Amino acid sequence: MTKRLLILLSLMTSLLLVSSPVALAAQDPDVEEIADTVSAADPRDLLDALVTPPRDRALPDGFTKATYVDIADAGEIEDSGSDCLYDASGLIDAEGAAAYTLKTNVKTLDYLYACASLDYIVYDEDVLGDTPLEDFKEGVAQGLGDDDFGTPDASGGVPTMDDIEVAGEDAVVVTYSLAQDGAYVVVQQVAIPVGNTFLIAVLSVADDREIDQDDLLEVATALAVSGIEHLGNVAEDL
Repeated sequence: MTKRLLILLSLMTSLLLVSSPVALAAQDPDVEEIADTVSAADPRDLLDALVTPPRDRALPDGFTKATYVDIADAGEIEDSGSDCLYDASGLIDAEGAAAYTLKTNVKTLDYLYACASLDYIVYDEDVLGDTPLEDFKEGVAQGLGDDDFGTPDASGGVPTMDDIEVAGEDAVVVTYSLAQDGAYVVVQQVAIPVGNTFLIAVLSVADDREIDQDDLLEVATALAVSGIEHLGNVAEDL
């Protein structure tokens, strides 16, 4: 991993979060059913239960050793040493937030460098509102600038936002890509509301060759699916 790639990765991840080939599971989870279970749980109890991370076998190939971080606490985010966490410390309307940093196997993922996290932002259902995904998209657009999507910013990076589906449900992916002097970095955030909880899977990779964003999205989506399944298991046990 070159120093230039590390510098570009750190720069690009911080810019994206200011707004802010792995096979999918054989059968996608029933997101609507999980959403009902999640919404029926007390938000504080859910947050307490999310302290327990998923086991390795519940994660896609290439990801292991999920480690809990309270991303509503700016100090814990800083102490975690990860550039891949979603910073929820400024979300005053949320009941709280939890995340897991993940150890990545770059040989399995086939990149020189990769970092990832699963991030959960828990709201009171009345606060989240009826159009959480649209509200998230609007917030990202305002944070990055509506006119800046698809065009290079001052650092040469290109932000994009696209509607996608995760396990058959509406979701969104925010991508930030940067190429400079033979070094390539891509950061993707796959976001989907699940009941009163927003799940954001963050995946950042760097390499000395161009990165296929469709391949990367397949990985990020698989990661999001595993995050939904874990959220459902946690809520079901409450």
